[in-house]
Amino acid sequence: MSKEYGKGRMTKLRVGIIGSTGVIGMQLTRLLFEHPRVGKIIPMSTRLAGHFFSSLHYTFRDMSSLRIENETVERTRGCDILFVCKMTDAVRQMLAELHDLRVIDSQNTNCLVIDITPENRASIKSNQHEKGNSMSALFYTCIPEINIKGLTHNTWISAPGCVPTAVSLGLWPLLKSGMIVSSRIIVDVKVASSGAGNSNPGYAQLHQNRSGGVRVYKVQQQHRHAEELVDFLFSVSGEKLELSLNVFSVDMTRGISAAIYFQTSPSNSESQIRKLYRDTYRNKSTVRILSGKDSPERYPNPKWLRGTGLCDIAISIDKTLGQGLIIVAIDNLMKGGASQALQLMNEVIGCGNYSGIPLTPIYP
Repeated sequence: MSKEYGKGRMTKLRVGIIGSTGVIGMQLTRLLFEHPRVGKIIPMSTRLAGHFFSSLHYTFRDMSSLRIENETVERTRGCDILFVCKMTDAVRQMLAELHDLRVIDSQNTNCLVIDITPENRASIKSNQHEKGNSMSALFYTCIPEINIKGLTHNTWISAPGCVPTAVSLGLWPLLKSGMIVSSRIIVDVKVASSGAGNSNPGYAQLHQNRSGGVRVYKVQQQHRHAEELVDFLFSVSGEKLELSLNVFSVDMTRGISAAIYFQTSPSNSESQIRKLYRDTYRNKSTVRILSGKDSPERYPNPKWLRGTGLCDIAISIDKTLGQGLIIVAIDNLMKGGASQALQLMNEVIGCGNYSGIPLTPIYP
């Protein structure tokens, strides 16, 4: 990383976004447009190169100064930060070339890559030789509230996706405290339609097929996020979980609601576990622990988090059975994508951790 990333410096950054026209790429470009440390934004897309970013949707009409450029390694040269929101063979080649340039001339080619795709996450690293992807070793899988301290100045960053982020934030305090008495965890996740992106909507995304129903998407070990979750949580806690991940598509535009079922000792009260969560996420403005005492919303609802980088968590314990329930809600496009990537950038450049990240929900 270049020296101007140090705390207190106000150097304006040159930022590139590969896949800027996808659902997360658009959100990220929108956030970067008003970020105080960003001086130049280069939105990239092979399909829509040459178009103005404002042409993508009416809500971006005030961003008419941004023109979408083609995805080439030449465009990435000189970038301080490069966000990767889609992965193709061409993008893999670009990253390899960018890495080679970095090795040859680290002073002038010191771009930090933040990958939002599943390509270089923890679960892929164990299979990287089988997949022929040697780039994975260059990436550090990171959720800012959990393992930011392990990030070094020489690594690129892989940001976990929406489901792994929600479930990891929900499980992390329990794993680090040892309050789980069984490694068998059941997770029930409800996901919004935007979780499938916009490049290939398909059958399940059609309104007449999705509205008014609950569609079983993936159950047990079928979902790729199951392996990601187990590997990531093992890397940060040393606990190897037996995770049953069940994902359902619901009639919701954006958001994720995750219910996490676990076994704990009957001696652990709900108030004790809630205190554990509050202590763990103390001074983490992106995570809120709900108690139900000062709000009619006793449990998290993704509807009230839309457009923010927040994560809401609530705890319920059945002391008779020793059965615990953690409920987590996030906006999948923000805390599960764009705002988390921006939060990682803020951590690296020494800017305010939540700079440019909306933390106030809109009501109604």
